Formats: sequence, structure tokens, C-alpha cells
Amino acid sequence: MSLHNISIGDSPRTNVPQMLQSAGQLREMTITPTSTPATPAEEERGIAEQKIEEASLVFHRTRMQVIEALRAIAADVFDRFQIHREGGLDLGSGATGFMLGHLVEPLINRSTWAHSDVNPRAVDSIRRLHPGDRAVVGSYLNPAPMIEEGWGEGHKFPVITALSSLDATQFPALAIQRIQEMLMPGGHFVHIQDVRPGLGVNFRELNHMGHKAPFRAYGTANGDPFVFIAGLGAYSVGELFRRNIGRAVHEAAGMDLLFNRWVTATRDIEGPISRIYYLNALIQSAIHETLDMPAFEEASAVVTVARKR
Repeated sequence: MSLHNISIGDSPRTNVPQMLQSAGQLREMTITPTSTPATPAEEERGIAEQKIEEASLVFHRTRMQVIEALRAIAADVFDRFQIHREGGLDLGSGATGFMLGHLVEPLINRSTWAHSDVNPRAVDSIRRLHPGDRAVVGSYLNPAPMIEEGWGEGHKFPVITALSSLDATQFPALAIQRIQEMLMPGGHFVHIQDVRPGLGVNFRELNHMGHKAPFRAYGTANGDPFVFIAGLGAYSVGELFRRNIGRAVHEAAGMDLLFNRWVTATRDIEGPISRIYYLNALIQSAIHETLDMPAFEEASAVVTVARKR
């Protein structure tokens, strides 16, 4: 981790969407929102019924190729905000339990933490992959099972983490409010978004900015958007998520937003091709030649830190 340089900004160090568009790898598309869950209970039922193992494994394989860079990002955040290392809870752990099992594992006393997910299949998978770890069924919209599994005064947690979790909900302000209820006073919530957010996030934030569907976007051939065009501006999906989660924290009572920025870890590597990790896309490019610099590995993520008053 010491080999990586950390930079903080309003965007990734490398403008990946612009680079892909210049290379002809993005196509223009029009996106119209589909129906969304009407209630938190409806949303939870849908997530709980998903067969999420395949998607989780796809994320896992890509993340592992840049795991040291992602660990450098996590370590910087834990050190910068003096995040508690024991007795934490990871929300929306997925089927691989990646956050505790691989990303922050060097930073914490893992035996004192717990995984959680609203999907029973995910919890069963975590228990198989990480025998000995605690894994419970529960979600940010229904905290009761996790509060019961908590410890400390009032069965609250000193820290709650989430890896690309809150982009799945259509009720982000409610989710942050429920997270606030699970935290001890002074406890931290740390969210790292390293995959492309769900479309609902983009639609919500564009609507908040005054833009209406249908939306114009540029994305990959399989329909994954990287950037939305709205009015006179272009907004990456990562930036739309960053704005949305920041607003959700502001709207939740009893929480202070401490940090909501892009964090990038970069190091020089041997070889002719640079490797850029952007929202779970791993892009290999000779861009370093045009920048007159050695080949590099770079990983970027949106990092959000909030604290309970």
C-alpha cells in the first residue's frame, strides 16, 4: 500500500469517460426510466429475491486485480478520519463479503465485525466463503436484526461500512436515517462506491437538477451508461452518485457529512500498458505515452464519510 500515491479531487485523475469516447468505445443512447419500487418493503423484497452470486463474482474478479490500490484508498480514509477498527458492521456485503474479507481486512480486527445483507442467498454465500465470520440478514432500510446483533451501549455500532451498497436503494435519505439509528454517538459511516451506480441514482439526481426524461447518455454497447448529457453539461455516473449520496446525508437528521470526494490511488508499474480501474471497469491503455510518464496503475472510487452527532 505504501507504493501508491493518493490524490483527492472532484473527479478521477484520469477522465475515463472522455478517454473512452475519444477512442470510439462509447455510443450515444436514450434512456427512459422504468418503474421503481413504491415502498421500502417492496424494494427489500426484490433485492432479497435476486440471484446475486453471479454479479458479485464478476465484481470480485475485477476488484482483485487492483486490490492493493483499493486497499490504499481504504487505508487513507481510515487513517484520515480515525475510523474505529473494532466492533463494526458492513452493510450490503453481497455474496462475497468483499469489504471485510478482502478490502479493509488488513485495517480492522475482523473477528469483531459482522457482514450483513438483506438477501439470504448472499448471507449463506458469505458464511461458506468466510467460515468463522459473523453474517446476519438485515438491511439499511430495516435495521432491527442488525441492532440486535450489535454490541456496546444500546446495541449500537461504532462504525458502519458499505461497499457500493447505497446505489441500490431508491430511498437513500431513509437509508442514511436508519444507519444513523444503528450508530453510536460519534460513530462513523464509511461508503466506498467502486462500481457503476444503479440507474435510479442517475435519474434521481438529474431530476433534482431540473432535467426530465428521456435522458441522453453515452455508454457501452451493452447499455451501461458512463456519462449523461443534460442541458449544457455532461455528468459522469460517478459524479451523479457522489452528489446524490451527499444530499441524502444532508437530508438525514443527526448526521454530519465529513467527506464526499473522489479518491484515486496511483503507482508506477512495469510494462507497456497502463491499467485504469474506474467503477469496476478495468481499462488497459497506452495513455501514459501521451502524458510523457511511466506506465501506471490507477484506481478511483467515490468515498463518503459521515458521522453521527
